[in-house]
Parts: sequence; structure tokens; C-alpha cells
Amino acid sequence: MPSDAHLAYAGEDPGFPDSWEFVGGKQSVARQIGNAVPAKLAQAVGLALVSAKGDVPLDF
Repeated sequence: MPSDAHLAYAGEDPGFPDSWEFVGGKQSVARQIGNAVPAKLAQAVGLALVSAKGDVPLDF
């Protein structure tokens, strides 16, 4: 099982702010981090969907 320090570091990768508080045990926290979608990726997907839906230019 990963250490708490390792999980805290892994949470930084998907873009969680330092103030983000994970709830649950180590396995639950690891699952939350593993299932996270980075904010920039979510933004890109959302903009692409809006652009595809109508005549909205895609602007990053």
C-alpha cells in the first residue's frame, strides 16, 4: 500500500490544490487520485464538446 507522503505527492499530478483534503483510507484515497481527470484535460474536452455542438470557435 502506498505511503501517505506518496499519495499526497500523487495528488499533485492531476492538479489537486495543496489545500485539497482527501477522505477515507489509503486505498480509497489512491482510488480517488487514480480516477481523477486533470482540470486542463476536462476543460479541453468541454470546450471541444461545446465547439462541436454549435458554431463556437475552439479557443484555448
